[in-house]
Amino acid sequence: MQNEKTQVHHFPMSTYFDRLDNMVFILNDKFDITYHNDAFSSRILDENESINDQQVGQVLKCSNSINGCGNSYLCKTCDIFLSVCEDTQTSLDKRTCKMILKEGQVIELEFLATTLKVGQESHTVFVMDNYKGPTYNREVFYQLFQNFKSGVAIYERVDNPYTDYTFTYFNNAAERIDNIDSQSVLSKKVTEVFPMVKDFGLFDIFEEVWESGRPMSYPITFYKDNRISGWRDNYVFKLPTGELVAVYEDVTEKKKAEERVLEARNWSNLILKTVDTSIFIVDCNSHLIEDVNDAGCKLLGLPREDIIGSNCKSHICFRDVDECPIKHKNFSLEATEGVLKKNGQEISILKTVTQGIFNEKQYFIASLVDISLQKEMERKLEKISMIDELTQVGNRRALFKELSNTIEYCRYNHKPLSVAILDIDNFKDYNDSYGHVKGDECLSKIAGIIRDELKRPCDKVYRYGGEEFVAVLSDTGTDGAYVVTEKLRKKIYDEQIQHGSTYVSVSIGVMTVNNANNNMINSIIQMADEQLYLAKEDGRNCVKTIFL
Repeated sequence: MQNEKTQVHHFPMSTYFDRLDNMVFILNDKFDITYHNDAFSSRILDENESINDQQVGQVLKCSNSINGCGNSYLCKTCDIFLSVCEDTQTSLDKRTCKMILKEGQVIELEFLATTLKVGQESHTVFVMDNYKGPTYNREVFYQLFQNFKSGVAIYERVDNPYTDYTFTYFNNAAERIDNIDSQSVLSKKVTEVFPMVKDFGLFDIFEEVWESGRPMSYPITFYKDNRISGWRDNYVFKLPTGELVAVYEDVTEKKKAEERVLEARNWSNLILKTVDTSIFIVDCNSHLIEDVNDAGCKLLGLPREDIIGSNCKSHICFRDVDECPIKHKNFSLEATEGVLKKNGQEISILKTVTQGIFNEKQYFIASLVDISLQKEMERKLEKISMIDELTQVGNRRALFKELSNTIEYCRYNHKPLSVAILDIDNFKDYNDSYGHVKGDECLSKIAGIIRDELKRPCDKVYRYGGEEFVAVLSDTGTDGAYVVTEKLRKKIYDEQIQHGSTYVSVSIGVMTVNNANNNMINSIIQMADEQLYLAKEDGRNCVKTIFL
């Protein structure tokens, strides 16, 4: 059974390393061995031994073990390895150490190490051999760099006639990124191949890394000359040989995408800031409000800091719900009316909730419109539509709407209901004699008398049409209805509104019912009207009642 090896994602050169006689292993920033080649396995590890993600001090046995140190992190060799990993700002020259092979043999090893940053990860590559004195074999590192997905260029420093850096290596990814063949750049100066490199700022980084030996990241910057242009992300370090290595990526498309997102966000912010509609951005998972525009703050009467970070239930869910009605990410709300609280007062709101994705995160977008004025206007219009313009009492439409509510109240509370129809006697003759203006005055006066005589708030009068009025008497039986309507009849006649040789009078028909329901509205009106007809047949200016 072969030893398992954990491969580093950005180092796809295991086949090459496994052919080397040199022992090679790679550590991450946690001191875990993330790669080792076959030469390492055969010399250091026992058969079937697995070192996946083990720390270096648990694997390598140094010569100090002879003195009882074992695998301690304090042993001399491990301490050297760890110091390389810990000091990522230092690129080390060759070092010598002693190690114990798996057979127990103590050997003297020479190793080279360099710390590389690939993407956001740092790795330290160790190349070891059991000989003393030979020079550094650059081909090991060249082969490593050739497989990088990032561009890699290696430079030697020259000082004649002035300081510059000449290319000694240019990998495949660099050819693709800079659209140039490696043979066209090798042995040439960087200022020749990239004439704007000093204005770009990378040349100054070369100088600083050369002098200090400390690796440096050069932030994403735009490069442009007569041949190429684009955004570059550079990382520069110094090899033990004194050569400089620039590892870089073309991030132009990423930068353009970020600019498009930023532009879209700027437009979104401008729209959010200027529109009158209140916009709230809510996280789909937590239901916390992540953003709100100025109109939203004004709507709630709260500063932005009191809104952002709070649960949507606290501010933008209607007051009559126990929890947010948005149950899952694929559910939105069509335009819905409800009530919110603002400074302790209720305001009417029209709310629409849709969903959107920004930076791969899903949000609810709640649009709220204050329709309080509109609702108030609707209420006023509704009230106007229920009033008879001439007499200022309820009209026929109001009668049927409110009679339905009164019937339900009486049925629920087991109370009797009485409905009376009042008709002005011989009103056509009155109009003919006195004219329609006087007729209108007469109608208004009689409506006022009926309204004033109905003392209880639950008793209402409506103009039914022409010269007819309807009085709805809640919680009123037959006897009570007769007393009320007879009093009305007498009050109108005693008002002495002249009508020929006598005064204006009314005939009244009354219907009283127990356990009424809304299906009986027309029947109740009809039966009261029949009693009115009997009152007129009986000489007018009287009251007739019936109980069902």
